Amino acid sequence: MNYTIYNEEIKNYIDTILNARSTDVTLTLSCCRKLLTYGKEHQDNNILGFAYYYMGESYYFQGASKKQLISIFNALEHLQLAKNYDLIARSYNLLGILSNAQGNSNTAIDYYLQGLSICKKHDQHYVAAMIYSNISIIFTEVDNHKKAIEFLHSSLDCYELCEKTPALLNNLAVALIALGQSYLYLNEISAAQECMSKVEELLPQLSMNDIGISIWSFKAMLSDALGHIEDRDACIQEIVAMSVADYSLLTFYDDFLVLLRFLQNVGKDSVLMEILRPLEAIAAKDQNLHIQFELAKLKLNYYQRTEQDFLFLHTAKQFSDLSIKLDNANKKAIASSIDLRFALQELQNRQKKMEAENQQLILKSESDALTGLPNRYKMNDYSDFLLAKAFENQVPFGVEILDIDYFKQYNDTYGHQAGDECLIAIARELNRMTNNEIFCARYGGDEFIILYYNKTNEEIHALAEDLRQRICNLQIEHKNSKAEPFVTITQGIASRVPTPGNRMWDFLHAADTALYEGKKKQRNSITQAYCEHQCL
Repeated sequence: MNYTIYNEEIKNYIDTILNARSTDVTLTLSCCRKLLTYGKEHQDNNILGFAYYYMGESYYFQGASKKQLISIFNALEHLQLAKNYDLIARSYNLLGILSNAQGNSNTAIDYYLQGLSICKKHDQHYVAAMIYSNISIIFTEVDNHKKAIEFLHSSLDCYELCEKTPALLNNLAVALIALGQSYLYLNEISAAQECMSKVEELLPQLSMNDIGISIWSFKAMLSDALGHIEDRDACIQEIVAMSVADYSLLTFYDDFLVLLRFLQNVGKDSVLMEILRPLEAIAAKDQNLHIQFELAKLKLNYYQRTEQDFLFLHTAKQFSDLSIKLDNANKKAIASSIDLRFALQELQNRQKKMEAENQQLILKSESDALTGLPNRYKMNDYSDFLLAKAFENQVPFGVEILDIDYFKQYNDTYGHQAGDECLIAIARELNRMTNNEIFCARYGGDEFIILYYNKTNEEIHALAEDLRQRICNLQIEHKNSKAEPFVTITQGIASRVPTPGNRMWDFLHAADTALYEGKKKQRNSITQAYCEHQCL
């Protein structure tokens, strides 16, 4: 978003929002409302999308989830018209955070993946890093620490591509702490120590007010794992000395839960209850049933271990009441989520109609109107069938994602008509590969998908190399490519014999990661992930 085009008053509102968003919610909301007035008067989608997004973020900090949902939906409507991909991706990330805080991890994953899709298409590395880190939290909650570590490494890779601002450094430290904690759960202490060393290198540049709880909790856990009990207890005292009320429970919910469970495991019951009680009051004030429920579970365990029967029975009733309320709230949340998804889909459909009638025809068909290849919707249907068939017969299943190197520059140089002709030429080569065991589709833009059934890794690589060479042999001039003076492609491949629980997303994610790695190292290349272990 280009803020410089606005008058000084509007620029001041924008600057105030960006500077006060996490410290003064009331001021932020006031400025957002003034921007909304301006945006509506001038029919400015940039300003309206910006204002609605930061209103939604402010409502998130306040714990007003219903207002947050309404604001983010309104934001998405204007942000998509303004093509503000940074805030579109952040909107999906915020919806994911809220859904997970309410206990709806499946819905959260759905939002996170939508956000990642935007990030990958539009090079939003910073937001992608945050989303990868947030996805890792979901895997940590179900004790899948290996998968959490994988996503945290993806997060760190994305942060490396970004400018090192204070906010980024704080988020980088949070990701390193989460990575270290996951290593501790797997008893990989040396790896956890390495994470701590990296965090300590960042400490002079960090705001302890923002991540103090996270750092001291990690230090306590690491000291305990090393058997340094005095150091552990000193870290715990540092935490006790902090004012828990100064932290947003929604923002630091996961950190507090990790801390409380750690205190429970090491027998620090008095400290556990000292921290838990004010958190309970905050959760009740925010009316966050999911957090109240988790805290009640910790209290139940404490009263049972300490044989406080009366308090145990009292908390058990509270726990039962919360369970019923949470069940009803989850039903409402699911209904709201379904309504929101339908509303978002309706919004996307309206905007696609505005962009081009031809695009609507493509969406409604199984074939891509330009290239004649199956489109992503046909691919989605067929991939599920082919994956199930490969699992049933226990034969390899492979996914290749390829895209045209520097295709935006090609369009800018030769025009969109030439770009269409280039896509048609690539599709023609893909069509020649198609048979009963190879399925090719246009995924969107300059991305194509190839599905391989019952092909070994060596066979897939040979087929991919043959395709790469045939594209080179077309000798389609591309003087602004940094790879070759002609059109080339970069390919990412993932393959294995499917195992129980594997989904198409696992293969797509692995292939997309391979493509991303290939593009970082060298364009006009093939990167193959052999998927020796289960993808998910």
